[in-house]
Amino acid sequence: MKEKALQVLLVEDNAGDARLLREMFSTERAGSFELTHLLRMSEAVAHLAKGGVDIALLDLGLPDAQGLETVRRAHAVAPDVPVIVLTGLDDEALAAEAMKEGAQDYLIKGQIENRALPRALRHAIERQRMRVDTEQIRKQQLQLKDEFLSHVSHELRSPLTAIYQFVSILADGLAGELRPEQSEYLRITLRNVRQLESMIADLLEVTRIQAG
Repeated sequence: MKEKALQVLLVEDNAGDARLLREMFSTERAGSFELTHLLRMSEAVAHLAKGGVDIALLDLGLPDAQGLETVRRAHAVAPDVPVIVLTGLDDEALAAEAMKEGAQDYLIKGQIENRALPRALRHAIERQRMRVDTEQIRKQQLQLKDEFLSHVSHELRSPLTAIYQFVSILADGLAGELRPEQSEYLRITLRNVRQLESMIADLLEVTRIQAG
């Protein structure tokens, strides 16, 4: 079965840099990558919104977007598409900040080896896939935890309500006269039941808040 070409979006307004990057892909096996080159961030946002992009290469200095804005705008419209930022020698600190914003990697213009670029793209795609999978697992675990806590809380509340009602009947002397020590024991029981009910109510409230 023929391997599907990776759809690469290159957003770079410098014709020379774009040409060098395109030449790096030419050394790869035919059909491995399909490159779309755009000059402006507004064009990139529209292209990303259509879907089908596997990875984006973003210059941090575009005519209509500068610095971290490029990464933020890309993630806003396509949060699951991995991003590699392209930067000059003087922008390494900015590139590191871009990674904190969600970029998978950064490459310094003029220091990119022919074989390094395709490899960096594949690694970035794999890291992004792992991040998405991990996030999905985390959400599933939170959902299971919330469902479990909600179920347990409801299952505990019903018998506690019954216990409270029956103990109240005894404490009020409706089932017969009580000795003083018996009344004290029942008052302690009622107090503990109320504490448990309060804890369960808090647990249900936390579950409700976490569930949104």
